[in-house]
Amino acid sequence: TKEEEKDEVLTFRFGSVPLKTYLPHGDLDLTAFTSNDRWLQKLKEKLDSEAKSESSTAVVAGVHSVPHDLNRPASADVVKVVKCQVDGIAVDISANALGG
Repeated sequence: TKEEEKDEVLTFRFGSVPLKTYLPHGDLDLTAFTSNDRWLQKLKEKLDSEAKSESSTAVVAGVHSVPHDLNRPASADVVKVVKCQVDGIAVDISANALGG
């Protein structure tokens, strides 16, 4: 059901944007905390879909992840990140990591 597909996600901005110390070409850094390890992969798939959509409300481009395979098990030494551009602004979204 649709209810089962929903994940609870807590997001935080960090870096220069919330401190208002960013440069004109800086990026927006977000970290998302969730118990579902597949959430970041789902987000990447949605961003890929939006990048290909001609009816999207925002221009999404350059969607990629580090590491490339987000499905590998999480470990303390690997921070999973999805990177993209949204309306010309670089956005980095990390999962379950303090300070990105």
